Amino acid sequence: MKINTKVIPFRRIHEEMGNSPQSQYLNRYLTSLNAKTIIVEYNYIDKDYLLDYSYFYSRSFESHERFTTRLHFFSEVFSKRRFKRIFDLDEETQNLLKNSYLGFVVVKPIKQRNEPFIGRTALKTYSKHDGGEHRYYLTNSYPVSLFGFPLTIESLPYQTQDNMVAKCATTAIWVSLYALNALFETQIQSPFEITRTSVLFPGIDRNFPSSGLNIFQMKDYFNSIGMDAEFINVENTPLPIQKHIVSDAVKAYLSLGLPVIACIQLRKNHRTPELHAVVISGYRYDNECNLKELYIHDDQIGIYSKVLSRDNNGDFSHWVNEWVSEKGFEDIFVEKLLIPIYSKIRLSFNSLYKDLLDLKKEGYKAELFLKEIKSYKNYLISKSFPDKYKILTKPFPRFLWVVRIGNRDSPEYDILYDAISLYNEPFQVIMFD
Repeated sequence: MKINTKVIPFRRIHEEMGNSPQSQYLNRYLTSLNAKTIIVEYNYIDKDYLLDYSYFYSRSFESHERFTTRLHFFSEVFSKRRFKRIFDLDEETQNLLKNSYLGFVVVKPIKQRNEPFIGRTALKTYSKHDGGEHRYYLTNSYPVSLFGFPLTIESLPYQTQDNMVAKCATTAIWVSLYALNALFETQIQSPFEITRTSVLFPGIDRNFPSSGLNIFQMKDYFNSIGMDAEFINVENTPLPIQKHIVSDAVKAYLSLGLPVIACIQLRKNHRTPELHAVVISGYRYDNECNLKELYIHDDQIGIYSKVLSRDNNGDFSHWVNEWVSEKGFEDIFVEKLLIPIYSKIRLSFNSLYKDLLDLKKEGYKAELFLKEIKSYKNYLISKSFPDKYKILTKPFPRFLWVVRIGNRDSPEYDILYDAISLYNEPFQVIMFD
C-alpha cells in the first residue's frame, strides 16, 4: 500500500488526476475557484466504486485495485506540517481548512487510454452572484471526513462514464439520484446497480459491457424505485414555443430541486446525430429573470459545465459548449427533457404551460415554478399581502405549481395550483402589496 496522505501544491494536480479531457476540465474549473493546495488521501474506500468492483471488476482476469485516491482541494496555501496541526486541536488551522475547502475528486484505479477514470466528485459551485446577475444550482450539503476531521461541501456529485458498467444515461441517472435523495430520500445506487436494474426492460444490446440505455429503460429505472418520469418533447414542439420551453421547464423544475435530464443530439456534417444524456444542474439569470447560461453535469466534460444558447437569444433548445468548441460538433440540439418526479405530483408542466404562454402573449411577465409548501410558505413570511395570517395558516397541498406575475423577487401576484390534483384550476391567488 502507498503512504496514506501527502500535501502538494495545486499545480501538481496532473500527477494524481492524469490528463484526460475531464481531468483537464476539472483543472480549469478548480483554477477558477482559486485552488491552491491539495491533500491527497490514498487508500480511500469509495462505496460506489467498491460496489462496481465487487459486481464487475473483481471478476475480471486483469487485476484491479479495490482502493481509490481522494483529492481534497483548498483555496489557501499550507504545508503538511501545518495540516498536521488540526489533529493537535489547533483552532486557527482547523478554521483555515474549513473556510477554504473546495471539495473533493475521487480517482479510480482503473484506466482508459492510460488515463484514470474520475469517480465521485463534489466541488464548490461558481459564485451565486456575478456582475449583477445570479446563479441557481442544484446542491445539497455533504459531510466529508478527512481522516476524522469534519468538512462540508455544498454540491451535486459528478463522475465520468465508465464504459464497462455505465454509459452517459446511467451516469445521468446516478447524478439525478443524489438530487432525488435530498428531496425524497431515494436510495442511491452505484452505476453497475443502475444499469443492472435498467436492462430488466429489454433492449437489443448486451447488458455488460454497457452500450447505453434508451429513454424507455431510463423511465423504467425511475419507475422501479417508486418515482415517475415526465417527458417534454422539445423536438416536436412548434418552433416559436420551442425557443422558450427548455428555459421555462428548467426554471420550473429546478425550483423544487428536481434534476432535469437533457437528451441531446450531437450534430456534425449532416450525419446521423449522436445521442447523449446530461443533467441540467443550474442556470444563470439576469435581473429580468432571463436565462443567460445553463450549467450541466456532463460525464464527457465535467461538473457544472457552462452552456450558452447557440444564437445568444435565450433559445436553449440549441446549445454551444465544449462539444462545439473542442470536440468538433456543429450543433447541440435538445431533443427531449426527462424529469424524474414524485409519483403523487400528478399535474404536469405540459398541462399548465399553455396557460403560462397565454399570459406572456397578453404582455405579462410570467414564470412557472414547482414548489414544496414548506419552502413556499417560508417565502411568503417575508412578503406583504392581504389576509396574510389567514393564508399562511390555511392548509395547502404538499406540492404547488406557482405562476408568478412580475419579477421573481418583487412579484405582483402568484397564482397557485394544486400539483397533487389532475385539474389545472387555480385554488388561490395571492396579490402582493
